[in-house]
Amino acid sequence: MPPTALRADSRRHAWVAGQLQRWQQLVHGDSARLASCGFPRMDFCMTSPPFMPRHHRWNPLFAGDPRKAGYALYLKQLEKIFAKVAKILKPGALVVVQADNLRHGRIYTPLVRDMSMAISETLAPHGEIIVRWKPAKPDYLHTHCLLFKRA
Repeated sequence: MPPTALRADSRRHAWVAGQLQRWQQLVHGDSARLASCGFPRMDFCMTSPPFMPRHHRWNPLFAGDPRKAGYALYLKQLEKIFAKVAKILKPGALVVVQADNLRHGRIYTPLVRDMSMAISETLAPHGEIIVRWKPAKPDYLHTHCLLFKRA
């Protein structure tokens, strides 16, 4: 990761740790290296991966590394990450992934569908919950919580 990305992530980690009573259990790391964290097998996982519009080249899962640019590689990396998540889940564990479709002017990214398809390579789709915001912002009425289950 470029040094600026590490600094930003370190600032986020410090902020979140400051919000928690048991902050010592908060891990600052790369989800692609999940196995090295030593987590116990889990019953539940809830996450919201960084979003990427399909027309961007900057891939947030690789901190913008130009050698890892593009939406197709972003989706492939999501697939790999959730395969690693599945390995630390107990059978029957539930995974909730928050995702949104993206619109930039006339460009539309069906991220909810694409993310669901990538994760479904490893985890079984189990449902979807749509959360409506109240009060909603005019350009952000709701979000999607995709549900998956480990077989």
